[in-house]
Amino acid sequence: MKSIGVPALACCLLIGSGCSVKENRMECPCRLVLDMTAVDTLTVKEADMYVSAANGFAFKDVLDSNRFGTTYEVSVPKGQAKVWVYAGSEDLAGPDGLSIPYGQDCPEIYMHFSEVDASGEYVREDIVLRKNFCTLSILVDEGKSFDHQIAVRGNVSGYDSSGSPFPGEFLCNVSFDGRNECRINIPRQTDSSLKMEVADGEKVLRVFAIGEYLDAAGYDWEAQDLKDMTLMLDYALTGVSIRMEGWDEEFQFNVTI
Repeated sequence: MKSIGVPALACCLLIGSGCSVKENRMECPCRLVLDMTAVDTLTVKEADMYVSAANGFAFKDVLDSNRFGTTYEVSVPKGQAKVWVYAGSEDLAGPDGLSIPYGQDCPEIYMHFSEVDASGEYVREDIVLRKNFCTLSILVDEGKSFDHQIAVRGNVSGYDSSGSPFPGEFLCNVSFDGRNECRINIPRQTDSSLKMEVADGEKVLRVFAIGEYLDAAGYDWEAQDLKDMTLMLDYALTGVSIRMEGWDEEFQFNVTI
């Protein structure tokens, strides 16, 4: 019998494993490399990652801080792939989006969503987590205790599977602390319908159209990273002033009783 030389044997082994030139290369997976180097490790300590692709492919992993600053590779079927990464979702998010329970404020959610063309053998995607909540700090400019309650209402109750705000009833009640301050996280808005109610027990004393105030002040709900803001409320509930993160200007609004 004629022996097979080493080079010929190596070729046989290569043909027998992996995807060869004789096979349909569409059956070979695509190497999806997720670049995590842009993740802010001062803000994000852990994140949930979801990847879906053709033929019902679904993959999930929990990323700790050791994964950030490097790359993460997933083999996916060739075709279109979707990538979601959520940090701070409080287990409310998944590949179908994020739904904020009625009565709660928005979690401190940082999000990435992208659709990736994984039709080749290799594709690289940068993961950038965007701040998708606005922290509204409410202060009363009076020395004596302000023991009323605050309710913020809106028409956005979460994010859909593409990371866009989806309609739904949003309500969160908060109370002031001993320094006449309270905070609430608001999801990205699509209009100026946001309202703030001040109540004494079950009686609503005043309703503030804060969505309209923010619109007049130039707040950008379409910014990649939402800015935080501070709302100063006078004790008589007749005036509101708004300061935004990174802005020197203060906007004042009088409330008609």
